[in-house]
Amino acid sequence: MSTSTYHQGKTQPSNLTYPFPHHSGAGGAPPATPPAPPGRFHRLRCVGSVVITALLSGLFTACLPEERPDDVVVETSPPENSASQGDSTSDEPSTSTEPAEIEDPTLECASNLTEQAGAVLTSYCYRCHGQKNPATAGLNVHDTEAMIADGIIVVGAPEKSPLYQRAALGEMPPTGEEPRPSPPEVELIRQWIACGASYKEPDEPHTPVGIDEVFDLMRADLETLSPVRRARTRYFVLSHLYNANQSNTALERYRQALSKLTNSLSWQAHVTVPTPVDSPRNTVFRIELDDYQWQAIAGIAGSDLWEKLLKNYPFGTLYENHPDAQFLAEETNTTLPWIHADWFIDAASLPPLYYDMLRLPNTATAVEKLVGAGVKSNIQNRLVARAGFNNSGVALHNRVLERHPSLFGSYWLSYDFSSSVGVRNVFENPVGPVLSVGAPSQFVHDGGEAIFTLPNGLHAFAIYTAGGARIDAAPTNIVSDPKQNDGAVRAGRSCMSCHIDGILLKDDLVRSHVVTHQASFNEEVFQAALDLYPIAEEMADLQLSDRDDYIAARAEAGADAGGVDPVFDRSEDFELSLNLDRAAAELWTDPKTLKAVIEQNPTLSVKLGPLVSKPNGLVERLVFETAFPELVCAIGDATPFVKAAKKPCQ
Repeated sequence: MSTSTYHQGKTQPSNLTYPFPHHSGAGGAPPATPPAPPGRFHRLRCVGSVVITALLSGLFTACLPEERPDDVVVETSPPENSASQGDSTSDEPSTSTEPAEIEDPTLECASNLTEQAGAVLTSYCYRCHGQKNPATAGLNVHDTEAMIADGIIVVGAPEKSPLYQRAALGEMPPTGEEPRPSPPEVELIRQWIACGASYKEPDEPHTPVGIDEVFDLMRADLETLSPVRRARTRYFVLSHLYNANQSNTALERYRQALSKLTNSLSWQAHVTVPTPVDSPRNTVFRIELDDYQWQAIAGIAGSDLWEKLLKNYPFGTLYENHPDAQFLAEETNTTLPWIHADWFIDAASLPPLYYDMLRLPNTATAVEKLVGAGVKSNIQNRLVARAGFNNSGVALHNRVLERHPSLFGSYWLSYDFSSSVGVRNVFENPVGPVLSVGAPSQFVHDGGEAIFTLPNGLHAFAIYTAGGARIDAAPTNIVSDPKQNDGAVRAGRSCMSCHIDGILLKDDLVRSHVVTHQASFNEEVFQAALDLYPIAEEMADLQLSDRDDYIAARAEAGADAGGVDPVFDRSEDFELSLNLDRAAAELWTDPKTLKAVIEQNPTLSVKLGPLVSKPNGLVERLVFETAFPELVCAIGDATPFVKAAKKPCQ
């Protein structure tokens, strides 16, 4: 069987062979169910406690693989350059010759110039010159500091900056590479460099926060809670980034990303923003496991989602001789009740951990049962709304989107194809899976994606094979994410980076095509197409309503990052190479101490030599991660949290 289609995807193991329990958690009453508007494509979002209790406590208990030859799923593509905002601009960089929107063409330096220039570099350069591409001699266009240190950018002098020179001469992207930046987009890069490759002065240096103070903060907070609440309390920490002098803007983006991701991995009926315990600095956050339904399920081994995080956490550090650390561990009933928020944002936004934290079933059929979307019966009864088109930003061929009502809002599927001819041409074969009428009429898809509403109004994502098996990433010959060096669309973060405002607005082209060429279709196919593909106004209303619901939930989570998805944005930051200041901060020490430890340890000096061999030296994130336990041992005031090793420092 070819590996070039979704049919080859492996079914991922699932922990969801048991019912979800329901816990009301903190907060007020869930929002009332809005009335469904008239029309057959009704919108439904039942988030009352009775409904959720029935749903998660026993309605769908057997999430085992089932035969499913006909489902697939969601629009993970970006908006278009049209009033309809189809799914192409976020994922497929514009090749338009229209001038880019520049607030001020002079050197008064628009406040959003850095974001505009960053979008150009992401669209046209990052696919080759990114963190994960080993073929580019380490050049990463998302790492401004490194480009300045290496002379790729000469601050204030774009004509002397190779980054701008090669773009202006048309040498980058290389000849023949598409898409290419327009002249106004190249001008944005020139202005950005001329304005200092930054749009504001750096923040004042932060006074470092010691690990003792962090423990004091967590202990003082925990002591305000009852014993029952203490046992379900955990903490996310950003203090190490504060110590590394991350800008206030970057820290705020991290806070937004933390709130968005915790709530995007939640089956609770309400949004719960993590609580800062060190106001006004806001770098230590308390959560309670049952606010997101992360708590252990009685009788189910491995169901505690915090413990699942710890099993994947490479930066755990135990301060066994610190009294506050021991108090925290005893009262919360876990070895390590705090982790770095930046690691969580990066790791839990991608499969397999993303799926694990959602306890998502491993088949499309089981996911549909979980959210109450009757896909097969809806198609048979023609109670779906479809849009078909051939200009998607992520799909390489034609694509069909399909909306189903669900218990919490909507369940959107995409049907994706490895070509656009024959049975994979949706204009020639508009009807598709489940509903078999006439001949020819039925398209054959190769896989797809799902985007569906969670009880709190935020979105979750899945990628399936054509047979309905859940997979981590889609084959790149069917869909592609230009923001990733390998081009792979992965469930979770890839989808978030496109669906910044939720459902993307997309015009259907199939209905008008069928009407125009009515004589080419038999009556049964013609009528089925009219039933499946609604008129433009009806589809637009559904898309806009679903998008508005999502934007409201995102606002409740405090995660409006001004046109950028905070989870994707901060994951990109986390995966950059580290300088000495950032590495020292993540080890809760100072740069001078860390430099001495590396230089005095032969093993570490070989692994991490570039970090200390020259000013502004850098080390790749993965190299630092693998060396982390040795670094903790060498510094000597703590023990690395390595479950597999009883005595990791010996």
